[in-house]
Amino acid sequence: MHSHRDRLRRTTTPTLLTVLPRPIATMTGRSRAHQAMTAYRASEILEAMSPPESLLTLVLAQRMSGDLDAAQSSLDECRSIGTTAGLASVLARVQEEQAELDAARGDFEQAFHGFKAFHAAEKELVSEQRAAQSKLRQAMLETNEVRAEADRLRDEVHRDPLTGLYNRRFVNQTLPGLLAGRAPDQVIVAALVDLDHFKQVNDACSHAAGDEVLVRVARLLTLAAATGEDPPAGCFAARLGGDEFLLVLDGLSRAQAVRRIEDLRRAVASTDWRGITGDLPVIMSAGVSWVGTEDSQYTLLHRADQLLFTAKNAGRNRVCVEDAEVPGRRTT
Repeated sequence: MHSHRDRLRRTTTPTLLTVLPRPIATMTGRSRAHQAMTAYRASEILEAMSPPESLLTLVLAQRMSGDLDAAQSSLDECRSIGTTAGLASVLARVQEEQAELDAARGDFEQAFHGFKAFHAAEKELVSEQRAAQSKLRQAMLETNEVRAEADRLRDEVHRDPLTGLYNRRFVNQTLPGLLAGRAPDQVIVAALVDLDHFKQVNDACSHAAGDEVLVRVARLLTLAAATGEDPPAGCFAARLGGDEFLLVLDGLSRAQAVRRIEDLRRAVASTDWRGITGDLPVIMSAGVSWVGTEDSQYTLLHRADQLLFTAKNAGRNRVCVEDAEVPGRRTT
C-alpha cells in the first residue's frame, strides 16, 4: 500500500518547505509552519506550489508540533478547496491526514474508519488512473490506425488498382512540381511506353491473360524506376491507361537513363510469356524526351508521344530517344 500512497503524494511542484526563503527554512516546529503559510498567502512562493499542496504541508507541520486545532482548521480549508475543484487525489490525502489527526487526539475508532475510507479512495483513484491510461492508449492506437487508414486511402487514390503503379491523377499532381523545381543541370527523362500489338493478346488469349501481362510488365517498370536503396523522389512509373505507361527518371545521367529504358525493353521481350500468351510475343516501344527549360507537362509528354509514334512506325520493339540539344529531334 505504501507505493500507492507515495503515488498519491507525488506532485510536479516542490513541497512548501523546500521553496521557502532561508530564514523561514531554518525555523522549526509551529513557527516554521505558520511562517510558511504566511509566505504562501503573501504570494512570495505563489508560483511554486498549489494551495492544496501547501495546506497539506502546513497541516503536517501543525500536527507534528502538537497544534491539532490549527491543523484541523487548515485541513478543513484544504478539504473545501478539494471538494470545490473536484480534486480526488487531494481529497484522498485529506482523508488520510484526518485519520492521522483523529489518532493524535486518541480517537482511534474514528481514525480506523478514516484509514479505511482513505484506502478505499486510494484504490478507486488507482483504478481510475489505470482506466484513464487504458483509454489514452486506446485513443492513441485508434488515432494511429485512423492515420494509417487515411494514408492508405490517399495512396489508393493515386494507384492503378490492377497493376499497383501510380495513375494519371498522380502524374498530374506530381510531374508539374517536379518540372518547376528542376535545377538547370538536372536531368529528368520522360519515357512513354506502349505494348506492341497488345490487342491481339486480349482477343486471342482473353482479357484475364492481358491483365496478367500488364501486371508483370508493371513489375518490370517498377524495377526500372528504382535507383538503389535511396532512389530520388522524382523516379516513378505510372499506368496512364490501357497498355500505355509512363516512366520518369530523375537523378541519372542521359546515358544511364537511356540504358535503363533499353534494359526495360529487353526485359519485356525476353520474358517467357508462353504460359500466358502462348505463341504471341509481348514487346514494347518507347518514346523518350528530356525536360527542357521551358517545358510543361504537356510539351514534355507530347514530344515523348511523337517519338513513341515514330518507334511504332519504325517497326516496333524499339526505343526512340530525343536529341538532347534539339527538342523533338530523334537521335535513336
